[in-house]
Amino acid sequence: MKKTVILLGLFICGAAYAATPKSYVDPSYGKIQYDNLVKPAQPYRLKLKVEFQRNGQHLAAVDSELLQQVDSVVRASGFAAPVGDGESASDSLTIVVNNIADLAEARRKGFGTGSTLYLKGSVVTDNYEMQATAAIAGKTVSKSGYKEAILTVIGHASGPEGVPAMTVTEAFNKVVEQLILQFLRDLPTTELNQITAPAPTAPQPSHDTAQEGAASVTVRSTPDGADILLDGKFAGSTPSTIRIKAGDHSIRIELKGFSAWERSLTISADTQITLNANLSQ
Repeated sequence: MKKTVILLGLFICGAAYAATPKSYVDPSYGKIQYDNLVKPAQPYRLKLKVEFQRNGQHLAAVDSELLQQVDSVVRASGFAAPVGDGESASDSLTIVVNNIADLAEARRKGFGTGSTLYLKGSVVTDNYEMQATAAIAGKTVSKSGYKEAILTVIGHASGPEGVPAMTVTEAFNKVVEQLILQFLRDLPTTELNQITAPAPTAPQPSHDTAQEGAASVTVRSTPDGADILLDGKFAGSTPSTIRIKAGDHSIRIELKGFSAWERSLTISADTQITLNANLSQ
């Protein structure tokens, strides 16, 4: 990701790169953990749509980076398994992230710091706001006002106490993660919780999960949030435990941006199996 695209502080002056700025996620906003979320019984299959803005103006150069991070967070949360390019889906999740930037103030601070050969430090703040719309099973929930910020230190200035320093890209990804998790946390308190989570794909007779003698197969992946395809049919997202009838089967693990992982298995009745897929880029 190009730092000059994401962080307004790096617009301040060309010499700013010599100071090796450090970025911090503003600790004044509460942090959400994945365990704080209420997950649907089965991940939704939906289309992701994103737009990155700066001061309300679309900045298309950042859309692909934003989409990649939103996709990763949504999968890891267990809320949804976004469909890939070329696939259709009736449900959707639309994310708009707006970087509220005071470019003139950033430049002023940058020139002031640079003129002292970075003996004087300065802190530039990038504010981010998000609005999100989930359209699932004929119901639509739109929420806005989610906020996060990145603090970037240039020269001899201190970052917030107890907060780890990050690269610009790491801080941006963390901010996007927190914005998405805030929205997903709030969904159970809205009318969307009236939607019955989609049932797993109807299994073929040879995959009858209710039949006695089926095996229990736990599928995990690194990273989480990958699609599980059982004999070519979607069966959930990692990590998940699925029931499979005894016999020969194929399991394929897919995650956007990673090479697929696939194994052929001969399943015995009434057994427990764990599969760990380490996905490589």
